[in-house]
Amino acid sequence: MTSHKISALVSRIDNFPPLPTVASRVMELTADPESSIQDLMKVVEADQSLTVMILKMANSAFLGLSRSVDSLKQALTILGFTEIRNMVLARAVFGSFKHVGKGNKFEMQHFWLHSFLCGLGARIIGAELKWTGHDFFVAGLIHDIGKLVMHMTFPTEFSRTIEIAGPEKQMAFRAEESIFGVTHDEVGMMLLKRWMFPKSLIAAVGYHHRPREAKEDTRFSLVIHAADLLAHLDELSGNPQTECSPDGEYFVPDVVNLFQEHGVEWSDVTSEKILQELAEQKEKKSDLLKLFLQ
Repeated sequence: MTSHKISALVSRIDNFPPLPTVASRVMELTADPESSIQDLMKVVEADQSLTVMILKMANSAFLGLSRSVDSLKQALTILGFTEIRNMVLARAVFGSFKHVGKGNKFEMQHFWLHSFLCGLGARIIGAELKWTGHDFFVAGLIHDIGKLVMHMTFPTEFSRTIEIAGPEKQMAFRAEESIFGVTHDEVGMMLLKRWMFPKSLIAAVGYHHRPREAKEDTRFSLVIHAADLLAHLDELSGNPQTECSPDGEYFVPDVVNLFQEHGVEWSDVTSEKILQELAEQKEKKSDLLKLFLQ
């Protein structure tokens, strides 16, 4: 039965439309060291809604600039090729799923909010550890995209995984494996491979529940793993009936050891510091999520 479900999920992914032309062209340009800001401008300015989004991004609290950005060229220069690429990719992903309706146990608004918190948390962790890489935020934004593919293909069965798990996210992961024979991180990785996303993003999404298994870009999958857990902790902290702590089962010894292998001493103090910053930033930078949902 599960093999039938896996085949159906693969078929769904194979039938997904390709990325919009503008997204594919932006990926090409940003991967080409010979490309210029002028080349990028020609592609972006042909898409009015993308132009508006980039200008809003450049002027958002996310960057914290002290002056306003008035021109597209200025915005592209400030944001840089990698940030522009990631914005365009995130926008394409959000756009591909904007018509997904609500399931009886699956709230899209909560899904995107958690995705945003994970992206924000990943960016905070990257900055805290001084690990460079503009991909952390967008990797967090799209880390659970496989769940949407599962929800679209088998809405009833996917709702069952949520019902079985309740607040226990690890239980949901096990329920997916039992019901579908595959988990949402694997499904997300298949979709991003079809869309020919950068390897770092594919690794971050595909191994965010099992970072030690990532053969490449281990730091990305490790950061998204930690950000995902801290985002869940932040959400649980808003529920007075739920006791939560940034230690225990959330950060198992293997994850702490993996950070140590990368030269990072991860502790409860680290978790608490990032949780506090995440709580502060999520309100200040909530306007950014609206840019992707438009």
